Amino acid sequence: MNDHNRTLKQLKETRLVTVGELYKKGYSFREIREEVLKRGDFQTYSLSTVKNDVDTLLKEWRKTRVDDVDLAIQLELAAIDDQIKELWIAWERSKTDQKLKSKKQSGIAIKEKGGNVVTPEGEIKEEDKSKIKTTSIEQTEKDEINFGDPRYMDLINKLRMERRKLLGLYAADKSELMLKGSIHQINGWKKIWSKMAGKIKVQKPYRPLYTDKKKFIILITGGRGSAKSFNGSTFLERLTFQAGHKILFCRYTMAAASISVIPEFEQKIELDGFKSKFKSTKTEIKNKFSDSMILFRGIKTSSGNQTANLKSIQGITTFLGDEMEEWQDEEDYDTLRLSIRQKDIQNRCILLMNPSDAEHFVYKKYIENTHKLVDYDGVKVQISTHPDVLHIHTTYLDNIENLGEQFINEVNRIKQESIEKATINGKFDPVAFQRTKYAYKIIGKWADIAEGVILPNWEEGEFDHSLPHAYGADYGFSVDPDTLINVAVDRRRKIIYLDEEYYDTKQLGTDDLYEMYKSRIRYYDDLIVGDSAEDRLIADLEKAGLNIIECEKGPGSVKAGLLAMGNYKIVVTERSINIKKELRNYKWNDKKAGIPIDKFNHSIDAARYAFRKLTEGQESDESVLSAFG
Repeated sequence: MNDHNRTLKQLKETRLVTVGELYKKGYSFREIREEVLKRGDFQTYSLSTVKNDVDTLLKEWRKTRVDDVDLAIQLELAAIDDQIKELWIAWERSKTDQKLKSKKQSGIAIKEKGGNVVTPEGEIKEEDKSKIKTTSIEQTEKDEINFGDPRYMDLINKLRMERRKLLGLYAADKSELMLKGSIHQINGWKKIWSKMAGKIKVQKPYRPLYTDKKKFIILITGGRGSAKSFNGSTFLERLTFQAGHKILFCRYTMAAASISVIPEFEQKIELDGFKSKFKSTKTEIKNKFSDSMILFRGIKTSSGNQTANLKSIQGITTFLGDEMEEWQDEEDYDTLRLSIRQKDIQNRCILLMNPSDAEHFVYKKYIENTHKLVDYDGVKVQISTHPDVLHIHTTYLDNIENLGEQFINEVNRIKQESIEKATINGKFDPVAFQRTKYAYKIIGKWADIAEGVILPNWEEGEFDHSLPHAYGADYGFSVDPDTLINVAVDRRRKIIYLDEEYYDTKQLGTDDLYEMYKSRIRYYDDLIVGDSAEDRLIADLEKAGLNIIECEKGPGSVKAGLLAMGNYKIVVTERSINIKKELRNYKWNDKKAGIPIDKFNHSIDAARYAFRKLTEGQESDESVLSAFG
């Protein structure tokens, strides 16, 4: 090597020392460039050279550490090593014995005359030249024996502890990984995640997946293009960084995992920047950092139902059921759900699905009687309020930046067709819009109304107590319920209001019915319209003091009454669970003959009795009745 090359190499090594020192202190590339030019014998030093120098240093630092440790940890370790070196030097210095010298002077004040001076005020005064004259000087020396400043050793111990934590040699009391904001908590301690964070950005609606620490059931629903599967899988991948997890990923039917779902997972892991942290087999993916794993299994296989075998897997902490709309057997689900019961770690049961219909066991279990309606682009979607459930619902609008133009154009076409379908006589009907393809397939509303129902035009809302009202009553036999429904009719706006006062199969006797009616009606003389098939019961209740009459029945009266109610929008109160269930399922058995099915009709029959009474004499009702002679 000639002298010129040797000089260049020495200059570069000197420069790298400076760059390493500045980079560890958090200097930016531009700041490093300016500082190096200021310190060294360099006329030029470009930003690209700064980057090359930093890359060189990172490679050198990596070689001195375990290959599988992230660069952010390398940087922290290097910075900690430098700090520890400086502290050891300071510690050794603090142990050196010293001679402490002190100096004390004594003196007297002496006043001397000076010349005249002019003050700022214009006065002439004699200048004061007073000073102190030293009369004696006393010097002392004191030997100080030092054993080292304990503050340096305390800092050294703290830094060494942080170093052990970074290397995974520190056994903490709690093993936890919190993916919250930019801070992760690993093994009970916190570190900045900025350089180690996953590259996949968590979309805002899915953040509760990472922050909620209480809910056992996590329901993730959405329409087409909502990225629910992508976000659910990403969460599982990141959850494996918490030690102690064994995650069971299930589909009702699953082809060989090694050629279906595992490649999908591996793609997300690579996108997130953690490919080196995982090891895959044909049926599972293992996190080498924490030893947590994801097992991939199907319920229905060529060898039969695997629920019993899956239940026997020990140590499951998290279950994810993918494409839950395909699962129809609630017993299979409950078997797996009840097998998740590990101590000292958060257990989760994650259900990921496209909403189907109100007969699905997930809807009945977690939504039917415990939900609120949330507006998504004009569609009111049922969101669970069950105390054990975290419900996350998203649509394509939450993921639109990741969707192609062709998909968006198709969605816009479906939306426009759905708007046209919900536009009746030139007027858009928001209730009809709830039953369109856009609502069910694109936004992901649960299809809580069966196809071909008799009274589809209804919505949830408040009862209007300012209107005239009456109560309809139907009487149960055997397994059928007794019902009492409060009905009000706004004739001008064509709205029927329904409120469920009583719906039960207790088979009440006359006295019990009397007491129940008296406790439920709003005013003591409110009108009750009962099923005329129980004329003797109605007569007894009337004698007891109730304002109760028989409903009017005749040939074709059921169909006529239902068709008349169909001309109105129906508003049902939130608490009227059984009315809503019947409205979703009450269909024609033979529409041409005017014969409905003989079920899901107990509250509707009662409402029809009161409606007929409140609207009797209306021209519209008479025109309908005339069709039946």
